[in-house]
Amino acid sequence: MKAYYALIPEKEKLVFKEENLDPTTIGSNQILIEAETSVISAGTELAAFTALSKGVYKKGSRNAYPWRPGYGLIGRVLEKGNHITRVANGDHIFCFGTHASHQFYEMDESGQKPFQSAFKIDEDIPAEVAVIARMGLIAITASQISNLLLNSTVAVFGLGTVGNLAAQIFQLHGCCVIGLDPNNNRCAIAKSTGINQVSDTSPESQILKVMEFTDGKGADICVDAVGDSCVIKNCLRSATRYGQVILLGSPRADYKANLTEEFNLIHMHSLTLRGALEWHLPAYNADGIKHSVSSNLDILLNLIRTDQLKVRQLISHIIRPDELLSAYQGLLTRKDKYLSVVIDWSK
Repeated sequence: MKAYYALIPEKEKLVFKEENLDPTTIGSNQILIEAETSVISAGTELAAFTALSKGVYKKGSRNAYPWRPGYGLIGRVLEKGNHITRVANGDHIFCFGTHASHQFYEMDESGQKPFQSAFKIDEDIPAEVAVIARMGLIAITASQISNLLLNSTVAVFGLGTVGNLAAQIFQLHGCCVIGLDPNNNRCAIAKSTGINQVSDTSPESQILKVMEFTDGKGADICVDAVGDSCVIKNCLRSATRYGQVILLGSPRADYKANLTEEFNLIHMHSLTLRGALEWHLPAYNADGIKHSVSSNLDILLNLIRTDQLKVRQLISHIIRPDELLSAYQGLLTRKDKYLSVVIDWSK
């Protein structure tokens, strides 16, 4: 069986390679997947593509060059190893596979390595729409780790796909949400998804905008959905006393500043600063576990299915696999045009 896969061999280079996969050689903990759609991460993938992630130069790291990129995938199981019990041949699945037409996917059925999990899903939602749930798995952690209350004020900084979804989810919890992004197109999309308060204010004016929104009190919860130290600084200054600042993005770029000012602000205002990394959750449900990747995926797909979570408006491009490099460049340099990009493997 011929398979085609994306490869990043070095900084800012992307190629497609061909390989032959023999289903009879499948490992006992592997499944063979035929891809339908996959979604690009504008954070993790582009950080590796541009070498912003330092792991690309560390031998043995998950994204060391040469690296096969990928983030979330929907496809069908063609074969499974003899130790696999959670999915079966023919199942329609969601997983964290790479951008490839076909692949052997290593599964961890214990749930301790959620990035190696796979889940059977229904086929009632178009695959190009359902795959956006991958970004929702990040977004939903912000509300789950917060101490939100009905009518809590929430400021979400950054209205890319993850920030938009996080803002929508906080609103579904009954929070008063303001979304902030200097890009007016992303703000327009946010309004189209039902986010009630949106501001395309510059980063320098965002703190003032949050204070106006909260009558000078500051927001109960401030969310960095960018992964940028400057944004986190704005979050700290926009939070009310005893407020919460949640890091939904992964800070990667170097940033030089006087940390004493930030630490003093956290101390004097009794702020809580928390990271919201999705991989801290177990993959599968079990007694006594409040949240898992599996339960979150079920929640997200149901919200998408019932149109309570608006995701179609977030898909700016559905592309052929050979357009992946162009999509990377668009996500890097044309944020006014590119938002969520989905690869259709049938093209």
